[in-house]
Amino acid sequence: MDLYHADIKLPDGFRLPARTVELFWTRHAEGARSNDRYGEIPRIPLVNLAMCETIEVGITGRRVEKVVVRTGFDDYCDLVLVLIPGPNKWTVKTVWFNEIHDNHKTLDRSRYVC
Repeated sequence: MDLYHADIKLPDGFRLPARTVELFWTRHAEGARSNDRYGEIPRIPLVNLAMCETIEVGITGRRVEKVVVRTGFDDYCDLVLVLIPGPNKWTVKTVWFNEIHDNHKTLDRSRYVC
């Protein structure tokens, strides 16, 4: 799978669909939402992709395999979701909170397509 990061380069022409999608939570995501260092993450049933920032995209051939998105949550944290697109529901692979002002200065550029 080729990985792309928003701070380096996203795939040509890539855009999240501007719609709300229903979410299916994996067992791993359920555990992650219950054990986050900033507190329990609510099990949201839907996410409006138009309100999300794309952080990372994983592509195999021409198929989008995963998307990491970040969206506002409260005055202190944003919600980060690792999503697997599906025809009906999108699968939440894992989830975590990030502080709003966390800029991830430790990005490993060697993991991503340039």
